[in-house]
Formats: sequence, C-alpha cells, structure tokens
Amino acid sequence: KKKKKKRNNKKIECALKEEWNPLKQNMDKGTSQLLNYHNLPFNYGFMPQTWDNPHQPSRYSDIGELKGDDGPLDVVEISGTHLSCGQVVPIKVLNILGLVDEEEINWKVIGIRADHPKAEYIDNHKVQYDPYKLINIEPTTAIADADRILETQLQESILSWFAMYKASDEKPEKKFTHNGNFQSPEMAVEVIESVHRQWYDLMLGAAKSDNSLQSVTRKHLIAQGLTKSYEEYELEEEAPDQQKRNK
Repeated sequence: KKKKKKRNNKKIECALKEEWNPLKQNMDKGTSQLLNYHNLPFNYGFMPQTWDNPHQPSRYSDIGELKGDDGPLDVVEISGTHLSCGQVVPIKVLNILGLVDEEEINWKVIGIRADHPKAEYIDNHKVQYDPYKLINIEPTTAIADADRILETQLQESILSWFAMYKASDEKPEKKFTHNGNFQSPEMAVEVIESVHRQWYDLMLGAAKSDNSLQSVTRKHLIAQGLTKSYEEYELEEEAPDQQKRNK
C-alpha cells in the first residue's frame, strides 16, 4: 500500500536577526511555528535585496500611514510547479497585493517563473496606471489572464488564503489595501524598485534596522569604501561620549 505523503507545514523564514540571514523554521518563544491553515495553493518566498523600511509610511498604500514590515518583499509564484526551499528563480511580475498587518503594509508580489512555457502568453500590459494618483484606471487583468490560461482560480485562492491563514491561530481575518484588488504590474515594479532602494540605503548606513546586515554584498561595499563595518559605526557612536568624559 502506497503511503500518503505527509504535508510539510513548517513555517520557514529568512532569519533576519541572525548573521547571513539563514532560512530557518520560524520560532515564537521557543516554539516551532507551523502553518495550520490549508495547503499553500502557490509557491511562497521573498525577493532578495529588498527591505521595507518600518520607519517610513508607504506612498503606495491607500490606507492611512501604513509603514514597512522591516523585511524583504514576499513573492507569490503561481506556476503550479513545486519550487524547493531556497531555490532562486527569475519571475515575470504580474501584480501586487497589499496585506494590512496591524500598522504595517505587507506587500505580496504576484508572479510566475519566467521559464514557464505559458508565461509569455499571460498579458500584463493592457492595464493603464496613473503613477500620480497611485491607482489603476482600469481593473487589473494579469492575474485574471493567468487564471484563464492556466485554468485556475488563483485570484480567489490567493485572497482567501491570506485573509484567513492566521484565523486558525485565533487571530482576526486580514484586510487588504485597495479593497483587495490586485494592483497593476507597473505599480508592482515601482514598489519593488522603491524597497530595493530602501535596502541599498540600509546597506550604505543611511537607514537603521535591528536586522543583521552581514552579507556578501555588504562585504563588497565595505571593501570599496562605500559603507562602514559594525566596528567603525560603534567607534563613531562611542566617540561623542568619550569626548564628553574628557572635558
């Protein structure tokens, strides 16, 4: 008799507080965190070299002063083919969805792996986008086109999963920006570019975070003299106190 494959519901995340930011199972007060809601109907990961500043309100949200979530952009990949944990793939950006998490905005970039045989047929350029009003003039069609071509119901599945995935932990249903409408690929690219610039500012020391910044990129920036090491920053912060004691 064939054994049924056991579902892996471990909550694996990028450990931002640890050096080199390894991928690890999320822990809360020493307890392993699990995804107790339904199976993920998509591949779920994040976009490297992005960071959403928790001290800066998002100009792309239509709800109040929602700030960044102090982490990289989340990515929902909809090809239907399994991607291994830690696997890196280029994607074709289709849409973006704004999840409201308390006082934070948690963007979800919707995309499909670029090498998918049907990716080129998914149309994401029929939507007009007004960059000044930051809204779509017409309803976004990319995710709907993906549903048509892939014969899926991804719009409904994605919204439902993110709205309810924490309800099993006795937390309230999640809300979305823009009335839960998927925003255009043009807006998605603007958000990606914005949080990439924020990440670069973080690497250069122009922004601060409690996250560990130890990375290959930062080592190269230090070697080029474009930013400083932790030790140099600590010496600079200690210098004013030392001067006060010397007076």
